[in-house]
Amino acid sequence: MFTCDFEFDLPDELIAQHPIEPRDRSRLMVVDRQRGCWEHRTFDELPDLLRSGDVLVRNNSRVIPARLVGRRAVTGGKWEGLFLREVPDDIWEILATTRGRPIPGEHVVVGQGLHLVLESKTRSGSWIVRPERDGNRNETTLALLEKHGQTPLPPYIRRGEGLPGDQLAYQTVYAQWPGSIAAPTAGLHFTAELFTRLAASKITWVDLTLHVGLDTFRP
Repeated sequence: MFTCDFEFDLPDELIAQHPIEPRDRSRLMVVDRQRGCWEHRTFDELPDLLRSGDVLVRNNSRVIPARLVGRRAVTGGKWEGLFLREVPDDIWEILATTRGRPIPGEHVVVGQGLHLVLESKTRSGSWIVRPERDGNRNETTLALLEKHGQTPLPPYIRRGEGLPGDQLAYQTVYAQWPGSIAAPTAGLHFTAELFTRLAASKITWVDLTLHVGLDTFRP
C-alpha cells in the first residue's frame, strides 16, 4: 500500500514570518507531469501558465478574529482561547490554554473587557463558555470577536503573536463570508491586478465557501 510521510525537518530560519509584497511575487513551484520535471517560478506568472478557458475555484471564506487573549479573573494568570463555533443558547465552544486548572463557573476576561464564563469542559478538551454581554443582548458573536479578538495566526508564525497588519495580510483579497479560524492559505498570493490579467487571458473563476475549522491545526 502506498504511504506518505510528511514529517521532515524545516529549519525556523526558512519559515517566512511576514508576507512578501506584493503578494503575487511569492515563489511558485510548477510541476510538469508529462515531462516528469519541475521548475521554480513566481506566482505572478500564473496567467502565462494557464490556458484560455481554464477555470479557477476560489474559497471566499473570511477569517474571523478568533484568537482571544486575556486573564483568569481569580488568579490573574494568562489565558488564551481560540473560538471554534457558536452553539445554541448564546454559548461558544473554545479551545483554551492556561496554567493551572480552571473550573466551571470561573470567569476569564479577554480583549477590552469581555467576560467569559467557563460552563463546562467537553470530552475532546475544549471549553463551553458563555459571553457576558453587559446588557447589549443584540451584539452578535461576530461583533464581539471583532471588538475583542485577534487574527488567529498559526504557531510557526511569530509563535502566534499578532501585529497590526495581520488582519489584512492574513486574508485573501476576495474573502467575503466570515467563518474561518485560519486562512485558506492557497489563495493568499492572489492580487486584484493578477485577476485582471487572468480575465484578459480569458481565464475565469467561480467561488465557493468552505470555512476552515479546527482540523487544520491537527496532525
